[in-house]
Amino acid sequence: MKLIIKRKGFTLAEVLITLGIIGIVASMTLPALTAKYRKRVIETRLKKFYTVMTQAIILSEEDNGPTTDWQLKAADYELDENNEISETALFYNKYLAKYLKTITQKRANLSDKSLLVYLNDGTAFKVSTGDCADFRYIIKPSKLDKTYLISNLTKGRDYFTFRLCPSAGGYYAGGTTGFAPSVNSTNKKDREDRDFLLKNCKTPPADGETCTALIMHDGWEIKADYPVKY
Repeated sequence: MKLIIKRKGFTLAEVLITLGIIGIVASMTLPALTAKYRKRVIETRLKKFYTVMTQAIILSEEDNGPTTDWQLKAADYELDENNEISETALFYNKYLAKYLKTITQKRANLSDKSLLVYLNDGTAFKVSTGDCADFRYIIKPSKLDKTYLISNLTKGRDYFTFRLCPSAGGYYAGGTTGFAPSVNSTNKKDREDRDFLLKNCKTPPADGETCTALIMHDGWEIKADYPVKY
């Protein structure tokens, strides 16, 4: 007698249904996974930038004295008649360039006093000087327009603001001298209040980019309630 074995398989309809379910699940989970990955990248890079800049400033202070004596304003420098080198460039090259691993630096035009510095890890920052030195850390410099302006970038997602002040107070996280995120308040309690930081991160004004301070307050972590979406 012959033993007859019947092999069962999937029908075409069953295969298509299974693939459809897999596709739906993937479409629902992939954006969340992508956003989570982008957040982790930003968290890592922000913490690294803060650490690198802090170390650079400490090293510079050993050679150039405390930041309270650093020259930030245009009046502190003798500029050339053609204004080919801005006070920001003079400040950066005097106090920081030696202590950072960079690729190049650029200035968009003669009317733009800020300086764009490309770091060797693929990120960049734009610095401008006045009463304080303001730093806008740019995650992906390739998003900048042809004039190197950041007007087409989103605060708290594409770039993050830090500040180096020679004196305490002002729109400055922690209210001490040194390098830290800027905050839209001169009140020390506000600068340490997460609810205040979260509220101001939702509607950041032109000068006080509070989203960076919020992330720093949360231990360099972008929490679930972070208002800027990815």
